[in-house]
Amino acid sequence: MKRKLRRAAIRCGLFALAGTLVYLALHGTDIGAVMSALLQADWLWLLPLGVITMTSHVLRAWRWQVLLFSVEKRRISLWNTFCALMIGTMTNYALPRVGEVVRTAHLAGREDMAFSSVLGTVVVERVLDVLALLAGLLISLAVVGDDVKDLSSQFSWELPTLPILGALLLAAGLTALFVIRARTSPFWSAWLDSFRQGLRSAHRSSHPWTLVGTTGVMWFFYVLMAWIPLVMLDMAGTYDLSLADAMAIMFFGAVGVAVPLPGGVGSFHYITRVVLVILFGVDISIAVTYAVLVHGGQLILYVVVGATVLAAHGLSFSQLLRRARESRAS
Repeated sequence: MKRKLRRAAIRCGLFALAGTLVYLALHGTDIGAVMSALLQADWLWLLPLGVITMTSHVLRAWRWQVLLFSVEKRRISLWNTFCALMIGTMTNYALPRVGEVVRTAHLAGREDMAFSSVLGTVVVERVLDVLALLAGLLISLAVVGDDVKDLSSQFSWELPTLPILGALLLAAGLTALFVIRARTSPFWSAWLDSFRQGLRSAHRSSHPWTLVGTTGVMWFFYVLMAWIPLVMLDMAGTYDLSLADAMAIMFFGAVGVAVPLPGGVGSFHYITRVVLVILFGVDISIAVTYAVLVHGGQLILYVVVGATVLAAHGLSFSQLLRRARESRAS
């Protein structure tokens, strides 16, 4: 009972935080201008945007397949891997980070694999993405240059000392907590074992450059996914935004998505608004329009594809969550 109450309190807190950030993102916005900008967008770009988005997920599924091969020593179906990935992505929009457990359980069941082995590869996948995100943020800081000082004042931060020190202290505290809990909790111990298995799978992989290459191309596609909406809304021409600027916008926005809120709601919108307005001089309403278009478009696409896969596999969302809980408990 205490665990359920604690989980409910955490979820309520997260939704409250998301609501606060949504309010901050929309504060001072002309809703009429947002609707007008959406109506005037060049929607012909929607098709290539959708193709690039789905191709990036095929690449992610292929990268996952390479990691799985090093564990199972047999080729796992790329189709099953892709389907599990899309189901997990859809789930993350409702239940942050639960999607990783859901896609692990789904693929493990369809391919007759151990849950812990699949989970280990998912953990390594996330490590690769974190490294790519950190590298991208460093490159983005070089792109925006001195404008970062203006961004820091918006958040009332003193760069670079305070964020770096805070991040290091937070990372150290979370690491210490994880180690302590891993020694006493079967759940955390299982995650730690999965992480070790995943690292071994990456180390034993016979295609390390495939992992690196797919990660690089995948994140380049993410940059294109950030740039095309700039063209759709005529922001690229009006505000002279280049592909390099789109890269900076994407990587800063990815920090918002990484926040454990439902689908990055609020955090993505607020960070994207601040970056566009402070760093690139974009009008507030247009900046919010861009954030809504990018986030809303991806939400619709992932939910439609994920729900279609679930229906094709004869599963409901509740059955999927129950299977994930049973797999994690076993």
